[in-house]
Amino acid sequence: MANDAKNILTGPVALAIGAAGEDDATAIATAVGYTEDGLQLSYGDTLTDLEVDEEIFAVGATRTAVEITLSFQMAEATLSNLLFAYGLPSSALAGSVLTINPGTDVEQVSLKATGQAPNGGTRTYVFPRVSVRGQRQTAIRKGQKVLIPVELAVYKGTGVGDVPGIITDTPATPANGGSNGTPPTTP
Repeated sequence: MANDAKNILTGPVALAIGAAGEDDATAIATAVGYTEDGLQLSYGDTLTDLEVDEEIFAVGATRTAVEITLSFQMAEATLSNLLFAYGLPSSALAGSVLTINPGTDVEQVSLKATGQAPNGGTRTYVFPRVSVRGQRQTAIRKGQKVLIPVELAVYKGTGVGDVPGIITDTPATPANGGSNGTPPTTP
């Protein structure tokens, strides 16, 4: 791997939500608006050693669990964003009234994050099935902006390939009119 400063990514990312199970990035279009401190993607797996009587060391390992979480803070304290952050059903929002009564069903949505890719392109993350989890604390203080923290659990998808997430890099279009990194042909 070469040292290339063009591969160093800097934020921000634009976040959008859509219907649960959606894996088409263009269909995930409800923007959450401004955020603070970016998007944190955490990936953790549990490995179990494969042990046999004939060896004192494990002869291998197998992955027995994977946990992916996403977290961010929304800076726009709209009722729609509170509905999403609290994991409430859409029926909880009627006009300018949000009723906090979550019930037992876990609301799921899809999430898309769009930001910078290496070499100036666009990187798109799509997670077809996520749900809000954990403790949400929103501080409302004099002279300070209200931030709405969100932590999402990522689940196995239900679409093509049943994958929990898809990361796609789209190369930048050159200023000279070429597409996807290919210069235009000259007559």
